[in-house]
Amino acid sequence: MGSITIARNDASAQGYGEKGWLPRRHNRCSMFKPAHVVLDDAVLDCVLLDLSPGGAQVFLVARAQLPDLVTLWLPGGESRSMRRCWQRGSHIGFEAVGEPVPPS
Repeated sequence: MGSITIARNDASAQGYGEKGWLPRRHNRCSMFKPAHVVLDDAVLDCVLLDLSPGGAQVFLVARAQLPDLVTLWLPGGESRSMRRCWQRGSHIGFEAVGEPVPPS
């Protein structure tokens, strides 16, 4: 069978440069730990799938559409302000906004 070549004209797409996919800015630490997404009026249980200084990836226990900005309570009590970058059902990717807040 022959191969198929697909040309991409959207080199400005996030993560894609002239020479191919660009590496992530931060190394990720994969995990499977309980965490919480804090909204203005609710706290949602989630599973923390990976974490880096630049962001996190979570899976919500109960499906919900999230606002752009939330607080993520991490295992150990630390919290981070996060911006939702993408959401596919209960699977969500966040970008860290600001510095972590240590447990009080």
